[in-house]
Formats: sequence, structure tokens, C-alpha cells
Amino acid sequence: MGFEQLLAYCAKRRGYELYEVLDTQAPTVWHIVHGQSLTRGKGFWHEFWMHYDRVAHYWRLKRLGANVSFIAYLIACIVTLRRKTLPRLLATTYVWFTRV
Repeated sequence: MGFEQLLAYCAKRRGYELYEVLDTQAPTVWHIVHGQSLTRGKGFWHEFWMHYDRVAHYWRLKRLGANVSFIAYLIACIVTLRRKTLPRLLATTYVWFTRV
């Protein structure tokens, strides 16, 4: 889940209208764009903070009242440690100590 989906979920939970048809010919879709995003970087700290956000999304959704499975979350955390293990393991541990 990315930040656009999380933002849309927050807006939906608060009762905001998410989409509006501006023209009958074709709908216009707006996306959040930032030139210096975390998804464009490389290296240890890039991977650490990217994985931190992925793991922290569970707690963000839980705080919003979403029905998310803790078992599926744990399995996803374990499966994602297959590659780039060190930064992802440290990020997962950091999230668990700071968010729980």
C-alpha cells in the first residue's frame, strides 16, 4: 500500500468525496507527485526508511480503524526479509519498538 491509497482511505473514513467527474468525455485523475521522493534513492538508508514506511502502514491503518490481519502482517514482514535483509530487519525492529 502506498501513500496515495492511505490518503484515500483516510479521506473515505472521514466522509470526504474522493472522486469527481470533471468532463463526460474522460475522467481526470490527479496524483500526488514529489520530485525528491524516497522511491528514487539507493543505498542502506534509502532501503531502511522505505521499509520502515511499509511496515508502519499496518499501524497507521489499525489506528484509522481498518480491519487488517495481524497474522498476514507478520507473514509479510518475514517474507520481505528475503532480500536486503539487514536494513529491512533493522527497520522492522525499529517500527515494532516505536509503534507498538
